[in-house]
Amino acid sequence: MFERVLEGIGLGRRGADTEAVGVDLGSGLIKLVQVRALGDYAEVVCWGTVPTPDGAIVDGMVRDSEEVAYALRRLVHEKGLAGQPACAAIPTQCARIEHESIPVPSGQTAGGAAATALATKLGEAGEAAVGDCTVLDHDPAGGTAEVAFVTASAQCVHPRAEVLVRARLEPLALEVEPFALLCSLVESVEDPLGAGPSIVVDMGAATLDLLALESGRLVAVRTAPAPGEAAEACATLRQMVESVREHQASLGHPWQPTRVALCGGLAGSQSVAPQLEAELGLPVESGDVFRGGRLRDRLSGAAGARESGPLLAVAAGLSLRGALLSGRLTRVESPHE
Repeated sequence: MFERVLEGIGLGRRGADTEAVGVDLGSGLIKLVQVRALGDYAEVVCWGTVPTPDGAIVDGMVRDSEEVAYALRRLVHEKGLAGQPACAAIPTQCARIEHESIPVPSGQTAGGAAATALATKLGEAGEAAVGDCTVLDHDPAGGTAEVAFVTASAQCVHPRAEVLVRARLEPLALEVEPFALLCSLVESVEDPLGAGPSIVVDMGAATLDLLALESGRLVAVRTAPAPGEAAEACATLRQMVESVREHQASLGHPWQPTRVALCGGLAGSQSVAPQLEAELGLPVESGDVFRGGRLRDRLSGAAGARESGPLLAVAAGLSLRGALLSGRLTRVESPHE
């Protein structure tokens, strides 16, 4: 998403590149993954991480784009990626995600109706807001469409595009973290989480993000500041799950998750998964996007991304998003595109 936002500030392009870079700008760590599209699958070309300069990203906001760009540029130079098309993420806590059923007037396309509704939302939000939308489903007979709207502060979006430019990358698209995670997990593994009700947890240095899925479709997102202790984080996640259950029940759509995928920097801790299983009463598995299917890690030895799959989940999803936009990666049915 946010392609039209980039076009509005003179950035963003769609080309025939076979390679794309995903950049996850975290408050503690900058993660990068490059993939090469090979028809019906993509393979990892390279990946890397670099510490985020202290205080440069706070509460999801890029406070010092020059420092962040300098750190990323060193990584881009090291990997030889200057000039490559790249996608970056908008943090969950900085974006507003809404699913709505909108009317589609006779003679108008679903996309046109969605664009009109988005313009209305942005007008109500004021000049400081930017956004994008995607049509999830269209019922021509009923004259309605299901649309995902994403809006965010321009102060959050524009600096992230600026960082890519300063780091010698070519901005292709910006995507909200939940959609990047879904792209990563649904597009990459042979047994996608979309097969049934599930939970995706992203345990980052600054925030806890919870994505609630029902048959492959995102039904709710919850985010909270990350507590310092794993036990406290697991207790917070239990409260978030209960919040989603109560909300879905109030809508008449009971939600009963069956399993949890754990991503993010803390996913590598051996103590977190057992604690989360005990807290939620659900099996917890690694959100490893390189375990097979459409995203393959062909690198070997220390260069391989295999052991860092959960940490690189957002960056991998962003790189896949770029490959899909290039048209060089065959599309599969996905809940959000």
